[in-house]
Amino acid sequence: MWITEKKNGKGTRYMYRERFQDERTGKYVAVSVTLNSNSRHAQKMAAEMLRDKFQKKTGIQQAEEKAARIESLTLADVCNEWLSVSDLTVKELTRRNHRAVIRKLLSVLPPGIQFNDFTPALAEKVVNTLYYLDTLSYNYVSGFLILTKAVMKYAKKAGYINDISDFESIKLKHRPATPEELNKQNNKFLDRDELKECLSQLEKINHRVALV
Repeated sequence: MWITEKKNGKGTRYMYRERFQDERTGKYVAVSVTLNSNSRHAQKMAAEMLRDKFQKKTGIQQAEEKAARIESLTLADVCNEWLSVSDLTVKELTRRNHRAVIRKLLSVLPPGIQFNDFTPALAEKVVNTLYYLDTLSYNYVSGFLILTKAVMKYAKKAGYINDISDFESIKLKHRPATPEELNKQNNKFLDRDELKECLSQLEKINHRVALV
């Protein structure tokens, strides 16, 4: 810290200056305060004021940089970050499934959509479209929704979003079964010829089980 004496019509004042290194960037930041005294007490107070001023200044800069980064983030960026973390704890088949769902999510949204533009309302619209209009299976869309929520939970932990309660509140309600789905449900049995063929094949594999 160094002190510069300044005189004017109102008397003598003292400017205290200091340079602090920002550990995050490695750059030096200069700050200053002006007091009416250069006593020991004034110098001690100036040192505290300078450090507070430095911390406030760098804190504002960090907040601005963080806000700018979040503003430039795309949904794909966040999804890829989540995948890189998730990959460490799951099997290869699960990794492939995760990537397939993420590709599906990004494919039904505007290309390059910003993360901030992916709202709970938009997420719910995507889920409802896949299930009610595209008539994809309940299990698939339910898994799709679970993965979408997992990405948003990661985003909250990363500090990209503060509140995800509206995402977590999205629910998927069963729709009436389509004719194709009803047909599948009603045809889950073997006719007499299929049963004979099945038992014949089973006889070759395990006689006891075939008898049962």
